[in-house]
Amino acid sequence: MSTRKRKADAEPSGNFGRKLRSHKEAEPGLSDEEKKQYTFKSPYRQKFSLPDKLIYYLAKNPITPYCHLKFITSAKLLFIWSRIIYVEKNNIYKCSIKFLLLHKQILHFRELQILVSDNENLEKVSFVENVIKNGDQTITSFETVFEAILCKKKLEIKLCRGEQHGIGNGTARKMIELLEDRKPLGIFSFVIKIENIPEEFEFQSFSQFLEVNKMKHEIDLSFADGISSSYKNGIEKFIEKIVDGQNRGPVVRTAVPFITFMGQDERNYRKLKNRRKGITECDRPCLARFCGMHRCHYVD
Repeated sequence: MSTRKRKADAEPSGNFGRKLRSHKEAEPGLSDEEKKQYTFKSPYRQKFSLPDKLIYYLAKNPITPYCHLKFITSAKLLFIWSRIIYVEKNNIYKCSIKFLLLHKQILHFRELQILVSDNENLEKVSFVENVIKNGDQTITSFETVFEAILCKKKLEIKLCRGEQHGIGNGTARKMIELLEDRKPLGIFSFVIKIENIPEEFEFQSFSQFLEVNKMKHEIDLSFADGISSSYKNGIEKFIEKIVDGQNRGPVVRTAVPFITFMGQDERNYRKLKNRRKGITECDRPCLARFCGMHRCHYVD
């Protein structure tokens, strides 16, 4: 019988080959007897029926928590590739992470505080349609959740539809205060994306902050479908003020908020999108593409 390895059994090249070092290579100082003790640090080299690269992809891209848990418990090597730890609810008392993704979860505010407690390491948070409750089962206000999350680079929040979004009177004003309070913390510039914003959000108050956004935050606001026509008109007027009334100065990309809603004027949408990219549309063609103050993008 041939002793050659099948192609599927061979170790992948590059990073895969380094990840799949045998236990002998990983622990050169062990005796022959010790090398028989396979551990998480030195796992047994599995011979999978599928190509190793496919197994690695499945370990890094779980479909459901249940399937993934069964998957990683079948071999230590798969757990090392995945690095996902499953815990029972309410058993976490300390958390230090860089990236947090919460998708359609129901949490108590205290649980959220633990997950985002290490703001020295926390960089990116994606918060999608989650319901956060207080101890008395009432909905935690949006500004309270916003205050608790002090990530350094990017915060994405997609609000729940209906009455569980947590936005009310004073939310916009409180957000402005919180953004100003982050200056002493050294958080001057990061990405904020908020979707499904209801009409309860006081856009007129927040728009005044957006006009003088000296901290250069990259702010994206997407409003819910059910906002009234008068509310839309107020947003549209603010967008026109940005793209038309203030388009003669130097373009600072991150200082331009990107705002979208259903039924938005297409021309204003395009001009706002271009201004976010650092391109200003002029009323007439310029003699040069670069006129000294901005890049010109003439549109008939």
